Amino acid sequence: EQAGAAARIADDLPLFRAARPAAGGGSAAAGGSSPVERALAEINPDELTPKEALDALYRLRALREEDDGES
Repeated sequence: EQAGAAARIADDLPLFRAARPAAGGGSAAAGGSSPVERALAEINPDELTPKEALDALYRLRALREEDDGES
């Protein structure tokens, strides 16, 4: 119940409303999730050391650059 209340409050805040993707938009509608989104979904930040977290950021950045180059 508290989670629902928090979601309703977040929906009322313009900052959070603007940050949410529109239904049917984004890369998921264009043929699935991107390599960056898939890699990000596999990361568990609570289990990473600071060095592993930094390495993960660099991997995500490289994937994004590769993905941008293919467009």
